[in-house]
Amino acid sequence: MAVVDGAHYDELTADMARAVSDLCAMLDADPALWARARPGKWTGGQHAEHVAISLELFASLFDDSSRQLAAGTLPAVPGRGPLQSLFQLLVVRRGWMPRGGAAVPAALPGASPNREVVLRRLRSAPDRYRGLGAGLDAARDRLWIRNPFMTRLRWHYALPEAARIQTVHVRHHAAQIAELKHS
Repeated sequence: MAVVDGAHYDELTADMARAVSDLCAMLDADPALWARARPGKWTGGQHAEHVAISLELFASLFDDSSRQLAAGTLPAVPGRGPLQSLFQLLVVRRGWMPRGGAAVPAALPGASPNREVVLRRLRSAPDRYRGLGAGLDAARDRLWIRNPFMTRLRWHYALPEAARIQTVHVRHHAAQIAELKHS
């Protein structure tokens, strides 16, 4: 089970870099995966673009929170109820993500994503997350965002948690892309 706190942020972003690198390497090694899909499901390229969108959406929200933190206007990290605490334990720390969830409209991929553009976006994401935590040290645990994918629930992620859940998300979609080799 992963340790998910600001003291381990460098390890968390290094793990994210490995996950992104593995996903990109799989797509580079088998270019046919980009356009392959199971009936009624996303192509490998659409999975990749969805992941890139999700990484960028979280990073942009953290950019906004970083400005608030620097200005002293970011509220304290909210508490968690039992359901979010269970999610943190099972999904974030353990690294398991259930299948079958619908993507929010903001994270839906296009019909035919541009391979080079999406791979470039993916490869740049770990550096962006490293930059978000650079120089914050203890404040990494105080930098937080509301979860943009849980609009009805007011869940949140601190920066280290967001790095971890995004890494879990990358691996979740990489596994689905890997399954396309056999379809």
